[in-house]
Amino acid sequence: MAGRLCLAYSGGLDTSCILRWLLDAGYEVICFLANVGQQEDFDAVEAKALKIGASKMVILDLRREFVEEFCFRAIQCNAQYEGRYLLGTSLARPAIARAQMRVAKDHGCDFVSHGCTGKGNDGIRFELAFLSMDPKIQIVAPWREPKFYQQFQGRNDLLDYAAAKNIPTVQSKAKPYSMDDNLSHCSYEAGMLEDPAVTPPDDMWTRTLDPRAAPDAPIDLTITFEQGIPTCLTVDNHNYTDSIELFNALNDIGRKSGIGRIDIVENRFIGLKSRGCYDAPAMTILRLAHLDAEGLVLDSRVRSLRDCFVTHNWTELVYNGLYFSPEREFLENSLLFSQQRVNAEVRLRCYKGSVSVLGRSSKTEKLYSEEDASMDSLENFTPLDTSTSRSSPQALRDLLIVMLQAGFININSIRLKKFGMQKAEKGERKRNTSLAFFTTHERNQLKSSWGSQATRLTRDSFLPFASCNLCLQPSRDAVACTSHGDIFCRECIISNLLAQRKEIKRLEKEDEKRRTEDNENAREKMEEEKERSVREFERTMMGLEGTGQQGKKSTSMAKGEASESRGVKRKFELNVEEMLKNAKEERAKARKAIDDEKVLLPREKPHTLYSRVDNVLQSAKQTLPSFWVPSLTPSTGSKTSSAAAKPSPICPASSPTATHPLSLKSLVTINFSTSTTSSKSNTDPPTLICPACNKILSNASKAMLTVPCGHVLCKPCAQKFMSPTQKPPDPHVEKYANEEDDRARCYVCETELTDVPDKRKKNGDKIEKEKEKGPENGLPRRGLVELRSEGTGFAGGGSNIAKREGVTFQC
Repeated sequence: MAGRLCLAYSGGLDTSCILRWLLDAGYEVICFLANVGQQEDFDAVEAKALKIGASKMVILDLRREFVEEFCFRAIQCNAQYEGRYLLGTSLARPAIARAQMRVAKDHGCDFVSHGCTGKGNDGIRFELAFLSMDPKIQIVAPWREPKFYQQFQGRNDLLDYAAAKNIPTVQSKAKPYSMDDNLSHCSYEAGMLEDPAVTPPDDMWTRTLDPRAAPDAPIDLTITFEQGIPTCLTVDNHNYTDSIELFNALNDIGRKSGIGRIDIVENRFIGLKSRGCYDAPAMTILRLAHLDAEGLVLDSRVRSLRDCFVTHNWTELVYNGLYFSPEREFLENSLLFSQQRVNAEVRLRCYKGSVSVLGRSSKTEKLYSEEDASMDSLENFTPLDTSTSRSSPQALRDLLIVMLQAGFININSIRLKKFGMQKAEKGERKRNTSLAFFTTHERNQLKSSWGSQATRLTRDSFLPFASCNLCLQPSRDAVACTSHGDIFCRECIISNLLAQRKEIKRLEKEDEKRRTEDNENAREKMEEEKERSVREFERTMMGLEGTGQQGKKSTSMAKGEASESRGVKRKFELNVEEMLKNAKEERAKARKAIDDEKVLLPREKPHTLYSRVDNVLQSAKQTLPSFWVPSLTPSTGSKTSSAAAKPSPICPASSPTATHPLSLKSLVTINFSTSTTSSKSNTDPPTLICPACNKILSNASKAMLTVPCGHVLCKPCAQKFMSPTQKPPDPHVEKYANEEDDRARCYVCETELTDVPDKRKKNGDKIEKEKEKGPENGLPRRGLVELRSEGTGFAGGGSNIAKREGVTFQC
């Protein structure tokens, strides 16, 4: 078998043939289909995939995710590729690819695949998304495989193959154009549509009626925007507030009115021109309404910059498959800032293929002033600001001076005054938002939020309570370090510990290799020094060369020189055989002395190598003959051993100057108590409360964790109900009043929180000692641990402030 593969399967002609082809190639195929609002019989698609041979069919409902994260963001951006295309397919692909990677991971797939052709954009969109989420994933793209595209030259070959393999299809050779449907639009391409001069057939369009057949009565509606997102649709006194219901209602209105059809030739990312037909009723209506809302409430310069730099680039990035890119996230931050004040209602009329604006209003935004715009009022405005006179040079000069000093400032300050009024209504003060400073107002707001006037805040330290110290998000399946109370997601800390273990092993291997190399070098150096010293000794004894310890020449040579100085010639006779014999004997003695003291073993531990070498040479000096030269001993110049590798993983939340160890045994699962009366939506994290007083836990609560049961109480309740010296009315006292030892117990589950003391039972002459398993076995010690908070310096006790260098308050 080639491996397990996750295929993006739509049930159409291409992916059905690809599924059969992959099975014939030896892959085990898991089919994945995303429900993004397409008009599809999902049960039939699943039955078809299983009939062809898929191991499993996974269908996920992504409609809400698709609408709220992708379609609404495109509306906020007014996205429109090349002035026409509303990005229906381009928006769906990253949502589908992200979900497909989740399915592939859950089912242990080594490969992912898709049915996109090599001439389209979708293959690029899928594969760039795959690789951005898992750089190591293996991609199988059949339309780029020579065996595949040589067998299937076009859709007619696919239809023949489907007929041969008994694969049911809805396409025929008489109607071969391809369709891609989702909640935002339906696209049509290929086949007869490849000729740009051919008129699309009337029965091709699925999401819109022919405008000529639309009702004669118009449909009036109102769309409410909050921060640029449509939050309410009102039609015939009926309100739609759910995102999917709102989108479906607009699609139905647009379908009846024939709104949203386009037939274009677009430029694909790969450089080809392509003809495509699209009908997108809801997106067309929403984009027009959003544009009109921005005209009423959005600052002109902000809108101009957004249109120049954000809208165009964001649209192209999404169209070209670069949704999961840093530049898209960078642009989106600017986009979200531009939409903070886009709060308005827009009334529209849909009628026979067109949608028009009837009016717009805003209850909160004040940029538009009817009085300022009135032609019957000169309030806050003078014509002198926008005009000049040519009656005389002196008058012209005077008016120009007035214009520069007053008119120019007045004209350009109109929108800035309104912006300041908006900030004043919210209780804010204008500041330089590019600096990492808190204004007085912001500081007071944050102080009141955290409940202390002594709170020290920075922008980087503003994390919610119970956030993971690794991913900085609300912890999922939370666990805590029982020694210091640091909170982590279970998945995050396990991944971190595994990574640390892997790094420790790597460092140990490198250190062992380095020590082995040093050991070998030391041995070689010792051998070389020994051989050199013996050779020097032999030559010295033979009188051929060499110097003594004082650097003088040999005695025989000195006597010869003295004789010559007195003018007496004496013959010097050298008995070579006797000297060689003596040298041989001394050489044997020297070798024996060194070998007797050499006790290094092959399996000796590396860290004792150099100390043992020095000891050997030191003892050898005491037994070597007097002719041995101390300066030639190999103990000089030896290298010191490298530092030992990190012995065990450390807590990633610990201070670099005061680290503490961490292991899986020292972690405790946190059992937070949650509020059952919270009014938050299902997507929001649950509200964490103290089970004793039912107050919400926050960074200022100094929450206490019970070990080993993992329940969490606020510090006042922990001191009141779980202290060994507690008194009534604590309900635990009466129940355990008769016990010999006074122990603290968990308020929630009554688990003992104090280590069991030593008990000595006398049984005759025997004394039996009982101990509870504890830290000696690597398990956490029972008791209370304060959960360390990154929220504020005050909540962290003044020693746990996450801040960037130079961040201060602006008073």
